Amino acid sequence: MLQLLNELQSPDVLQRERAFNELLRTPGALADPPVSGAILDLLERETRLIEATLRESKGEVGVGERFGEYYSAVADTVDRTGDKKNKRVLEALARSSYNADSPFAIRLAKEYGPSIVSSVLEISRSDIPGRRGDAIWMLDSILLNNEKLPTATIAQIRVAVTDAVADKDVRVRQLAVRALGDVGSTTNVALLTRVAQTDEGSFTTNNGKLQRYPVREEAEKAIAKIRRRSGSR
Repeated sequence: MLQLLNELQSPDVLQRERAFNELLRTPGALADPPVSGAILDLLERETRLIEATLRESKGEVGVGERFGEYYSAVADTVDRTGDKKNKRVLEALARSSYNADSPFAIRLAKEYGPSIVSSVLEISRSDIPGRRGDAIWMLDSILLNNEKLPTATIAQIRVAVTDAVADKDVRVRQLAVRALGDVGSTTNVALLTRVAQTDEGSFTTNNGKLQRYPVREEAEKAIAKIRRRSGSR
């Protein structure tokens, strides 16, 4: 067991993966506090690896498909066995890499939203565009899935989302505009109208098709959503 725990700290990601998988196959291992603590360390380490890879490649390259499967298993293990009363466990899960519309993320937003807002807000200021976008998406989910958030927390989320509408990355702007349609009010219509008229963002999809003005299109949808919600025209 001690050897496997040492291997979880190896500089070689393949060795860390092998040791993790071996621990999963070891009866009773996950109930051992030193093991659960080591796997929490592992999740934090692999999240940093994802961020470093994205940073170095300017968001063009991920760690790899095989790594993604391993990483998901690590995060799932922490989610299943970690003590959610432990602030560090919740922060590690909130800061991990996930899609904000995944069952995991939606449950995290619903059950622990108020406890993870500060971590997600911090990620929304990341130097990595993909991380910023995912955080804005998660903030939207937290607000939509928690009816009793403190007023100050709601205000923080709305400020972060509104600020992200001016982000230099087109995907972040698109997600921010979408979120503003969910969390904004009629006071945001003027900003969204300007975005719908002037945003120059475009990107090429995975199949090579040029997607022009996705932020403008999202802004028009957000305006319609706000007006429906407020009963205005």
